[in-house]
Amino acid sequence: MKKNIMFFSPREVNAQMGGIERVTDNLARLLIAVGHNVVFMSVDKTSDKPYDCAAPQYFTKTSNNKAWILDVIKKYQVDIVINQMGFFSYCPKASLPSSVKVITVMHDSYYAIYPRLQLNFLRKWNWRRVIKKEMRQVYNQSDKIVVFIPPFKEEFKFFYPKAKNDKFSVIPNYNTYKKLVPGPKEKKLLWIGRFSELNKRTCDILKIWHNLESSFPDWSLDILGSGPDEEKVRMLHEKLGLKRCYLRGTQNPKPYYEKAAVFCMTSAFESFGMVLTEAMQHGCVPIAYDSFTAVRYIIHNGVDGELVKPFNIDEYTVRLTHLMSDNSYLKRLSDKAIESVKQFDVEKIFPMWLDLLASL
Repeated sequence: MKKNIMFFSPREVNAQMGGIERVTDNLARLLIAVGHNVVFMSVDKTSDKPYDCAAPQYFTKTSNNKAWILDVIKKYQVDIVINQMGFFSYCPKASLPSSVKVITVMHDSYYAIYPRLQLNFLRKWNWRRVIKKEMRQVYNQSDKIVVFIPPFKEEFKFFYPKAKNDKFSVIPNYNTYKKLVPGPKEKKLLWIGRFSELNKRTCDILKIWHNLESSFPDWSLDILGSGPDEEKVRMLHEKLGLKRCYLRGTQNPKPYYEKAAVFCMTSAFESFGMVLTEAMQHGCVPIAYDSFTAVRYIIHNGVDGELVKPFNIDEYTVRLTHLMSDNSYLKRLSDKAIESVKQFDVEKIFPMWLDLLASL
């Protein structure tokens, strides 16, 4: 049965701008292709460059947002809101027509963030209390909550123990690129992410490259991204005098995936880490800290990538040295990465979304 669906996104749905945006764009196109209608409501406009938008896109306003959102919902006769986080701050579910169902997708892993907080006991306790309140709101105002892997249900309950399993649907992020045939690789490392030291630890990859660059004069490192800690990253880049380490800014990652032999992640925590699966689709061997739950569902250590003890820069350097020095090992992991990431192919995951929508 055809549904009218509104995606609520924290940032404009531009597939070039980030993981959530790429997932939203891709899912919307698939839903449109099978006969559903889609409209976007976004909070922040992040780019002035033209791009192909999959559906009509509206932006929240500085005032009277609830009325504005309700007007758009009425105009498009929305049946389902897919909340990519933040919706209830603008329009509580009680304001919606009773026929409108809300699916909330949990893109953040607060459970992974919690142990990394550099706060004293009292402030850490208060942070957990605030998150508990937020999780209760999400739980009570959502008809369904989508999490990416089964353990995320229990992690949600860490903050809100009253949550019941039947409120959750487990649907992983699926591969956003169409079936690929990876070509020859170059001696390049790649890092992609937001310059935010709390979670992405961009400076770690600079330190790791500093340990490697003199030993591998024919290799280089591309860093894609921007963010609040960009000045700090650039200052460290200059201080270390890095060579063949290029800060590219925000770019379409695909040409870089195509060339890179190894994809480096240094995140302290992620919910899913889509850049890992995107890299693996392109035959990049992923290496990441074993610092968040979902990473073990994506990377199988020594089989299709490398997992490093969290924040151990020396071990990370050693593992990269092995990958960059042993072509046969690198090729074996690359081939396996291409195969193992197929577990997230759209043909396997998209039917889960169709079943969920049909159940509401």
